[in-house]
Amino acid sequence: MNALYQMWAIARVEYRMQWRQRGMIVIALAMLLIMVTTIVLMASEFNTDREFRDKFATASTDAITSLTFILAVTSVCVLLPFVLVNLIPRDRQIGVIEILHSTPMSSTTYLTGKLIAGWVTALSGLVPGAIVMAVLWYIIIAPFNILSYLEIWLVGALPLMVINVGLVIVLAFRMPDSRMAVAVAVGVIVLPWFIIGFDPRNDWLDIFNSFRPGVFFHYTDVSAIDDEIGALSPTITILSGLAQLALAWLGAVAWLRWRNGY
Repeated sequence: MNALYQMWAIARVEYRMQWRQRGMIVIALAMLLIMVTTIVLMASEFNTDREFRDKFATASTDAITSLTFILAVTSVCVLLPFVLVNLIPRDRQIGVIEILHSTPMSSTTYLTGKLIAGWVTALSGLVPGAIVMAVLWYIIIAPFNILSYLEIWLVGALPLMVINVGLVIVLAFRMPDSRMAVAVAVGVIVLPWFIIGFDPRNDWLDIFNSFRPGVFFHYTDVSAIDDEIGALSPTITILSGLAQLALAWLGAVAWLRWRNGY
């Protein structure tokens, strides 16, 4: 029970600290602005072309799921990892780690608390945009299948956020400062695009692609290329990503215990 309380305390403090900085605020506001602007522009086009609006209404669900998922993936796979990668290196840089040495808090508790903080912070940055997009689209553009919309967030974007944000936090835990932590994020998020490529390969290399093509191409309107090129299934993609995160976390905890750190 004490460990759970410590994890909650770490997550709560870190959550507040992240929202006091500009990074999360800029991402959340930018996401809202892009969504609102897109809907306003589409509504303007519909007002001048009623026939196009009637045709579009029949494909409303596919349109909102594809558009929203592309924006969500951009946030969880590119932007949020770079904002949240320095959760632990910042503590080391400002001397918090030395304070933790004098407490009975275990390394497992500290690392897990930081992970929870990263996930909760990222989630809180995505939820407002998801709600605003759904409400405005339903009212201004056309009704859509709400269950399909929830699916892209709960089954698509949420697992990707857990995997990518979790990986950069865990893999950057040994970095001495924020600059080195960003270098780790570049290696985890950006470098695979140049080595593996963005298009699905339908082999084991796809599981190391930070854009998770098995999920991305499944929930966007370009998913038709699955039959032509081939992509891993969303289930395999997500499970393999969670396995990577679990191995990274176990490795980090083992190293911290071996070094008798915090």
